Amino acid sequence: FFKQKTAYEIPKRDWSSDVCSSDLIREGAACILDATPAAPAKNGEGSMSPRRSNLHGTVRKRGNKWELRWKDSSGKRVGEYVAFRTRREALNAVAERGLAAMRRAEVGDTDVLVRDLYAALRDDYEAKRQHVPTLERAWSKLSPVFGQALARTVTTEDVQGYIKARLAEKAGQYNRSTSRATIQRELSALRRMFRLGAHSRRVAIVPYFPTIETANPRQGILEPKEIASLRRHLRHPAMRLLVTLAEATGWRAQSELLPLTWSRVDLDTGEVRLDPNTTKNREARRIFLPDYALSELRQWRKATTALERKAGCIIPTVLHRDGKPVKSYREAWNRAARAAGLAGKTMHDMRRSSVRESTRVGITDTVAMKMHGHKTAEVFRRYNITSEGDLQAAAAKRGRSIGAKLGQDTKAREIGRAHV
Repeated sequence: FFKQKTAYEIPKRDWSSDVCSSDLIREGAACILDATPAAPAKNGEGSMSPRRSNLHGTVRKRGNKWELRWKDSSGKRVGEYVAFRTRREALNAVAERGLAAMRRAEVGDTDVLVRDLYAALRDDYEAKRQHVPTLERAWSKLSPVFGQALARTVTTEDVQGYIKARLAEKAGQYNRSTSRATIQRELSALRRMFRLGAHSRRVAIVPYFPTIETANPRQGILEPKEIASLRRHLRHPAMRLLVTLAEATGWRAQSELLPLTWSRVDLDTGEVRLDPNTTKNREARRIFLPDYALSELRQWRKATTALERKAGCIIPTVLHRDGKPVKSYREAWNRAARAAGLAGKTMHDMRRSSVRESTRVGITDTVAMKMHGHKTAEVFRRYNITSEGDLQAAAAKRGRSIGAKLGQDTKAREIGRAHV
């Protein structure tokens, strides 16, 4: 009786969920067999259902809408009329609003700006030795939109508007639209700001941050002839040495090769080491340079020693311009790439090329992963690019093998027919 609702028991009544005994007591026994329709509400939208409650508020259906009531952060009762299909949706909605109010009451309605959250995120980047310039580039785009906004006023709609504006924006030398991967990195930084603020109890509610679909990972590689052409168009010997080391080691240029110091280089054995706190995966790494790279590095060491004697100071970094550490290679790289007819190629393509060459000469995947600093086989396979030349070489190799076998089979059949 208590879990059924039939036409003759509750005719023309608006019950959006199962009947229970408390409903009958609250409404009175007359409602069980009352066949008369309920009186219409004042607004003409239908009948009013009993009030239901949970830990965070109450709901009651009024016509085709639900009345939600809960307490705000100051303890004052507030309400809202919302259209829901079921009582469960209304109860979930009031629970969400009541819980958000409780969190605001715990945290306090402090006027925390998004720029304050950025400062905390920057400190977190520095503490974890992450690449701060990447965060600064993302913040340079986020700051005009969210910098002066209160953290508690930022909504999902604001984030979606930012995505739409960034996708329509065109900038750069070639007036190209911003890549989706760049926008996704900016959204990741903004989302991390709010999560750190929530952990430190400075932000009550973290809004939902939508993600955008990004293109497939880059698969650019450089053939040995293209690398040689690039080196010829680089003016400074430090830049040429950077390309050589990037090809020989497959290490990251900006975060691992540019900060490399002479104390981590053994010119006698050709060993180059990276400390655990200088690599992206926080693992120590070492590699032995091939002869051509070691010879160029020794010549550069002689030039550095002569410059130290002339200037009367020690030059600790391997890659330097007149004793000053190289901070960026992008301008020199882009100029050389355009001159060599390789516009669009990046320094990170050298890393993929190095991984590819390691596997082509027969180095096992385990050893290559240790050399180049890949922690998982999945990422290593992503860097091991298969080029058109590899496919052509595989077809030629297979053709020689199958052709030889087919030739042997033909010769055997001819000998068999001769015996017959």
